[in-house]
Amino acid sequence: MDAKIPNTHADLIKAIAELAATNPQARTVQLYQFALFLKTHPLPTEETFEEIAADEAIWDTQFAATAEDKLAALVAAVEREINEGKVLSMFDEHGEFIEHLMKSQTTLSFWQYYWDLPQEIRQRARQAYKLWRDNQPVQAFSKRVIESQPIYSVRIGLGYRALGLLKGDTVAWFWIGPHHEYERLLR
Repeated sequence: MDAKIPNTHADLIKAIAELAATNPQARTVQLYQFALFLKTHPLPTEETFEEIAADEAIWDTQFAATAEDKLAALVAAVEREINEGKVLSMFDEHGEFIEHLMKSQTTLSFWQYYWDLPQEIRQRARQAYKLWRDNQPVQAFSKRVIESQPIYSVRIGLGYRALGLLKGDTVAWFWIGPHHEYERLLR
């Protein structure tokens, strides 16, 4: 989606209304539900669109610079963890299994990275997961790190990402952290 984003609030509202008017009713309902979700999950006030765009550019550059052999080794390590049964299903806040279009699980190592994060980032990670879970397969919530490997990235907040390995209809989330930890992950 390379469409130019309108500059003013009024132009954005008009563009969204035009999109809603051209979509089938089922898609317009999804757009409405997503807008309600966003209303209840606002971005932290310290994150501006400029900061988000700059952070996206840093991650894109970092992912593009990752050596193919390093990613292949990372995929192999995650697949070993999956094959050894070192995974957990994703549960909602009530402990009930969540099953949507795409299944989701975590490796045990994911939780080690997760619990090392500051509490605020863990909270944002939970919000980002719910956004991803509830809006599959909207590509705005995840993107492929590099075309040759089935590793996907989800934005958690400024400087933070979660990475998952797509196998069939299941994403195995295996890492979460900041820019500098991503570099360490590949060593």
